[in-house]
Amino acid sequence: MKKVLVLVAATIFGSLAFAEKVMEVGVKGGLLLNAGTKLDDDIYADLNPSEKMTLGGDVGIFGHFGLVDLGPGTLSLQPEVFFSFANGVRAEFEYDYWATQKYNSLDIALLVGYDIPVGKISIRPFLGPKVGIPIGKMKFDNNFEDEDSKKDTKMKGATIGMDFGCGIAIPFGKFVLGADVRYGIDFNKVKLQSKNNDGSTEDVDFFRRGALGINITAGYRF
Repeated sequence: MKKVLVLVAATIFGSLAFAEKVMEVGVKGGLLLNAGTKLDDDIYADLNPSEKMTLGGDVGIFGHFGLVDLGPGTLSLQPEVFFSFANGVRAEFEYDYWATQKYNSLDIALLVGYDIPVGKISIRPFLGPKVGIPIGKMKFDNNFEDEDSKKDTKMKGATIGMDFGCGIAIPFGKFVLGADVRYGIDFNKVKLQSKNNDGSTEDVDFFRRGALGINITAGYRF
């Protein structure tokens, strides 16, 4: 946990060190549509899985810092720390079998954007890397006869990915209200720790996360 807090602090305060124009800090929250999450090829391969979208959400904090004027707009840096819940996928198989897998994570993103002024409104396309740290265990549900396959499963390691999208910000004095639409995808797969019959354990690739996010933001401008 100490390492996580250090990483969060370094992300936010490290961004401030490079900022020429401190713009705003605030909170965000919204829906995650788990569209694009794919099971590993070896998972349930013999049942011809068909992945379906599931619904999750996120809530967190962000900073938005202007770096330098560039053309008609401003290059900006936007660090984010947020809790994502119900990351996952529903898979449907032959013979009317189905299964869902979901987990929670602490996500830390460092986005680079370009603020385009349109009157008082700011349009903000952005992209940047993201680290996802699993929190708790993955939860399974299914209609298999094997009840052991519904147990919570220990997760291993973190994921590294990227978010990209576009937002809008509308100032009301010092306060700024906005929204953004983004797509995020992990480059590596979520890993689980599997226990063998002989008591040994091994790490198993399970799925690669992908999600469409729709967020509402509220910030305070300095």
